[in-house]
Amino acid sequence: MMPVRELQALRREAHTLPAFSLNNQRRRLGISALQAEIHMMWDIQKSQAERFGIEIAVSDDRRYVTRFYVDTQSRRLVLDRSQSGLGVGGYRSVALPDGDTLDLRIFIDRSSVEVFVNQGETCLTSRIYPPTEGRGIALYAENGVAYCQTFTHWQMASIYPEQ
Repeated sequence: MMPVRELQALRREAHTLPAFSLNNQRRRLGISALQAEIHMMWDIQKSQAERFGIEIAVSDDRRYVTRFYVDTQSRRLVLDRSQSGLGVGGYRSVALPDGDTLDLRIFIDRSSVEVFVNQGETCLTSRIYPPTEGRGIALYAENGVAYCQTFTHWQMASIYPEQ
């Protein structure tokens, strides 16, 4: 599964980070997680953290948070929506694909998140219902180091004409 190519026409200015590592830390990025696309690649071979990934959270108190992460101990990719607001909670997971890198394209809008893994090898989709105000993005690593090779974020324009 791959997202339709036409979505690229909705991209606005790109925000790119150089390669970086996280060592038992959480890094807020100061970018919006409302109508956004994220493309990132993790170096699985070098990453030793027990868990690492991305959080879509509302404010610093993190009462509403959706997480997508690598669980290296169970060798799973996990979409955790247990604190994603009203509606269905719980987890979705798939086996961590073989390979040295993990290529992710993540689409977020007001009430959904969709993660395309390794050029469409697998896809995880879920409805989320957190408040829209103050929704931001953070990356994190727990119990070790994780290496992010590339990270690009785009705000996405609405498909609906201005009224």
